[in-house]
Amino acid sequence: MSRSVSVVVPVRNEAEILRQFLNRVRNAIGPLGQIVVVDNDSTDCSMSIASELADVAIHKSGTVGACRLAGVEAASGELIFFLDADQVLSPQTISVAVETLNALNACAIVIPERPVDAGNSLLSKLLGAERKLTELAGAAIPRLIERDAYRNAMASVDGMVFAEDWPLTRLPGVIAISDVPIFHAEPKSIGTLLAKYFDYGRRAAGTERNSPATFGIRDRARAFAKLLQRLDKSGKIWLVPVLLLKGLKFLALLSGYAFGRSRLRSAYPKKTN
Repeated sequence: MSRSVSVVVPVRNEAEILRQFLNRVRNAIGPLGQIVVVDNDSTDCSMSIASELADVAIHKSGTVGACRLAGVEAASGELIFFLDADQVLSPQTISVAVETLNALNACAIVIPERPVDAGNSLLSKLLGAERKLTELAGAAIPRLIERDAYRNAMASVDGMVFAEDWPLTRLPGVIAISDVPIFHAEPKSIGTLLAKYFDYGRRAAGTERNSPATFGIRDRARAFAKLLQRLDKSGKIWLVPVLLLKGLKFLALLSGYAFGRSRLRSAYPKKTN
């Protein structure tokens, strides 16, 4: 790798899988790469494992996006590679992405994501189809990005609310797609999936600078229009169920956000004269 790479990993109660995950990342980046783990209020021994195996282990309360921002600030690499602990990467995932970025003079690389057990459940198939359609629409979030480009794009963002790292899809430089995917261990049930998005919304409720208006409705509508133009017959088969799934996830986010806001109002009621 011609440029230094920092792998930033936000974790929350991932002790069961974290050790194996970090060892796999270490094998992928080699001794010159850096691993930065950002612990988000874990109640298990995730922080202890991170302190043992990562180069940098820090704590950050709040949203996933806030943890990523904190990880970037703690990182020293010229390139940032974002991973989640439930993702599985091959030894070539990072190196091929870096080579692609350098060869195309790009500022960011989208890494295709595929479910680990795509053939075992309808939910996994739906999530796999959702990711493929998102990539086809040009709306996938880059995983490898130049550090300065990330900081510039996210300078006014407090952290993930509904748009996650949506500003990264509008970077001024070239965004390319890698040939080597990441495999994602998806939730086993729709209830688990929706509970995760409810928690995202609940934690985002404490972020004053980012309201639900930051969801990027206009940009998503443009991406959807672009998607319709590119869909073949097989893609159209999955379009309706994928849109229904996205709608359920959005409702879970809104519900979590509303719940979090109500808890805040109860904890800090407005003063009356």
